[in-house]
Amino acid sequence: MKPWVTLLVLLLFAAPRAMAQGGINLQVGDCGVGSTAILATNACTTNSGNAFVAFVSCVVPQVTVPGFVAVAAIVDVQSTSATLPDWWRADMCRSSGFALAGDPLMGGSCPTIWDRVPNGGVALTGAYGVEGLNRIRLLLSGVIHIEQAYDLTGDGATELSLFRLTVLNSKTVGTGACGGCSLGACLVLNQVELQGSSSPWLWPKLTNPLADNFIGYNLGGPGPWCPAATPTRNHTWGAIKSLYR
Repeated sequence: MKPWVTLLVLLLFAAPRAMAQGGINLQVGDCGVGSTAILATNACTTNSGNAFVAFVSCVVPQVTVPGFVAVAAIVDVQSTSATLPDWWRADMCRSSGFALAGDPLMGGSCPTIWDRVPNGGVALTGAYGVEGLNRIRLLLSGVIHIEQAYDLTGDGATELSLFRLTVLNSKTVGTGACGGCSLGACLVLNQVELQGSSSPWLWPKLTNPLADNFIGYNLGGPGPWCPAATPTRNHTWGAIKSLYR
């Protein structure tokens, strides 16, 4: 693992700090509060193409991040089964089943946080078993070159795309397939952190949903599988884990 990726992973598991205002979204197919797609379905019959595409976005609060250099996000995936299917194992069986983009050309209806300075690379790391055997934590990160660091000031209103997360259909069927594609799962964007080149205690850590911070996968429609009934709340696994027991 590259040193800067290791650093970001360690910071994501650091002690909580005071949260700034602002908000986060995780939605299917597009970015923007006007995009309300929170369901993804997959027939699981092919190894080609994409299962679905999700956009991670945020509104930067009215604060300044001195020497802005990175964005880190936490997406937790929880299956309806007692053990997480191999199809979601981004750390093992399907390490090549997920593609992450973070750049001015990644698409979507929102401007991107990378429009001023394109990043120098993105990384996706899977941490299996966080808070249970039916869960995996996806750590998404993007950095810009340190010599291009700048003071990022949010306006508290503009929604910005951070990442495009593509879930591929690779290793779904046939020889070498990773089982469990058709089983239901819920993806929750729990946190976005905007990181500067110094003063970690000043980095905004965003957890408040703007519209929806979750996606239901192969679950048939709105119901108790995800926090669809109250999407404006901050839905962490601590709030919904009883639904899977």
